[in-house]
Amino acid sequence: MEAGSSPVTGLLSCPQDIIDRILTQLRPNLASIAAITRVCRKLNSAATPSLYDSVIVWQPVNADHLARTIKSNPRLISFIRRLQLHYRNNPHSMTNERLMVILVNILSFELTVGKLTNLNSLVMKTDCFPNPVNLRLFRQPANLPNLRSCSLGHDSSLWDRWILNPIDAAFFHAGLENLTLSHCIIRTHNQNAPKGTPTRSTSLESLMLLDCEISASGLARLMEYPRALKSFTIKGESRRN
Repeated sequence: MEAGSSPVTGLLSCPQDIIDRILTQLRPNLASIAAITRVCRKLNSAATPSLYDSVIVWQPVNADHLARTIKSNPRLISFIRRLQLHYRNNPHSMTNERLMVILVNILSFELTVGKLTNLNSLVMKTDCFPNPVNLRLFRQPANLPNLRSCSLGHDSSLWDRWILNPIDAAFFHAGLENLTLSHCIIRTHNQNAPKGTPTRSTSLESLMLLDCEISASGLARLMEYPRALKSFTIKGESRRN
């Protein structure tokens, strides 16, 4: 020990596994974990993974903050394992609709979410979601290699159904095990599968379609790919205005 330095005591003297257990107990309280990251470098390194393990975006400003934070500190990418996007607004407000478009563009699913190599769970529940025509998030096998659970769509009957084209490529994700779609129009096309995707090639075990519109032939095409499907649920009437 250098002369004049103080001995390490208290929490800092604990082994790393003890610190990790303490942080696990604090995990529901993100404010406390955030406070711990500001104590010192050791606790910052220990607590940061817990702080970013599960990220929830409620407003466009949160999406902006997330994108900027990841860009300025790329090491955070490996910590994010669960991401949720929730946004509810007035369906008749063009201002709010534009904000939702901004949210999607800022997150830039190609550039931001696509980098989350350890992402295990993705939830996108929005009342107004623009049709992301150029979205390739699920089309490229290298994207989201650890994704196992995905929930897409929204639950409000006030909105037009979200047209899942080309996001229906999520059906062809090699590692996805649980997929839930709600209030969506599913226009499935085999060409949205990654090139060369053979039948019976995906790990999908559970599929839920809640108040979705899909043709019998489209559903039949989708069912050609899961090799491990154990649970299939379809609920709700298909209604079009």
